[in-house]
Formats: sequence, structure tokens, C-alpha cells
Amino acid sequence: MLANALDPRVLGFAVCAAIFTGVFCGLFPALQGSKADLSAILKENGGRGGPGLHRNRAGEVLIVCQVALSLILLAGSILLIRTFIALRNVDPGIRIHNILTMRMSFAGEKYSTTAAMEDYETRATQRIDSLPGVIAAAPALVLPMQEPMDMPFVIEGRPLAGGERFSGDELWRFVGPHYFKVFGIPLRQGRLFDDRNTGKSHPVAIVSEAFVRKYWPSEEPLGKRIVVGKGMGELEDFSREVVGIVCDTRELGLHRPPVPILYVPDVQLPDR
Repeated sequence: MLANALDPRVLGFAVCAAIFTGVFCGLFPALQGSKADLSAILKENGGRGGPGLHRNRAGEVLIVCQVALSLILLAGSILLIRTFIALRNVDPGIRIHNILTMRMSFAGEKYSTTAAMEDYETRATQRIDSLPGVIAAAPALVLPMQEPMDMPFVIEGRPLAGGERFSGDELWRFVGPHYFKVFGIPLRQGRLFDDRNTGKSHPVAIVSEAFVRKYWPSEEPLGKRIVVGKGMGELEDFSREVVGIVCDTRELGLHRPPVPILYVPDVQLPDR
């Protein structure tokens, strides 16, 4: 969840690799030095030629190779550190501190309808909100920067390009009413989801700024209607009204620019 935190597995591998490299590179010279005959080495070095000279030349070549490899590793390390610092300074668009996430799985006939899921989520969220220190809680099918899900959609009232079935195909998220508060995603225009958005209320949607820049660069997006999966049978969603615009988030990683996202209340998903 902490997108710019150092992975413990990567850190552990780097430490083990450094220890192994140091031991491996220092062990064999140490063993050879402990077995060397000092008097024989002095006699060999005292002459003008012989195996001592060849050994010295081999040592010089080895030193040159070691210096070259050290410079390569140093340059690679500097570039890696610069990349890490640059990624640390990238704004992910979400709050990444003091957030606890939990995974849950629902199965069986008891949770086979959206209404049943809505009832459970409402009761669970209310209990979590009542805990000391909790600012807000919200369910979501997918967390930010994890498992991107996309679906094609049609913008009602806009002619489709020749041969195209859909207006576009972008990421979409099923989220609870306090999702944007939990992750600190600011509202730019319109309104956020709230407790009035239920399975029986008017179907709505929220889009990101990148979505607006791509599909309504010179139009007012609020009030526009979108149908996700139109013509795709059981995947077809309701006709939804865009009621809000939120700031961009880097859903595909810190090294990628923000992409268009469509947010839908999870309690308004149609029963399949």
C-alpha cells in the first residue's frame, strides 16, 4: 500500500549480496596470502625476470579490472539513488501514511446480491468508524495502485467514431462514500459520494481530472451520462450521471503519468 516504501525483500537481497560479495572477493586472496612463501617471493622479485614479473603483470591487470568494475557499480548506484529520490518526490495523489487496509472475501448465497453487500458494508463501516482514532473508513473493490481494472463505456449523446463500439476504455473503481476522504483525494468540482447514494438512488459516477482532459477538454463534464459495458450483456451497467471531478492519482505507478479513472458507488452495482 505504501507505494514509495522500500520493499523489505529488496533490502534483504541487497544486504545479502553485499555480504556475499565482500566475503567472496576477500576470502581467496586471504587464503593465498596465508600460504605464500615470503622468502621465495623475495628471491623472485629480486631478479629481472622470471615468474615473479609475470605474476606482477597479472596482478596489475586484475587491479585495472577491479577499478573498472568498481566505477561501473558506483555509477549504477548513483543512478539508482537518483531514481529512488526522484520517485520519493513524486506526488502519488493519495495519502499513504496512517492508513490500514484489510482484505475480505464474500462467498455464498448470503452475499449474492448488491443489497446484501450494501447492508453488510454499512454495518461494518459504522462499527469501524466508531473505533477510537479512526477518522474515516470506506470499502473498495481494488486499492489504489493495485490490480488495475478497466471497462469500455459509451458517452450518451456523443456519436461514435466509424466502426467503434465504445467511446473509450478506462480504469474504473467501485468505492464507498468515504473513499476519497480516506485516501485524501481532493474534490475539484461537483460533489463526492455520500450516504444518499444507495442501491435504490439515482445512478451516479465521479471522474478524475485526466478523464475530463481526455473526453471533455472543452465541455462541462458535470451532468454528462456514461454507460459502462453497453451492449456487453450481463456486463452492461446503468446509465450514470457524472456528479463530481476529483484530482488525479497515479494508479499505474509513480513512474507513470496519471490515467483517466471512473469511480462508481459499490452499492449501486447491478446484480449479476
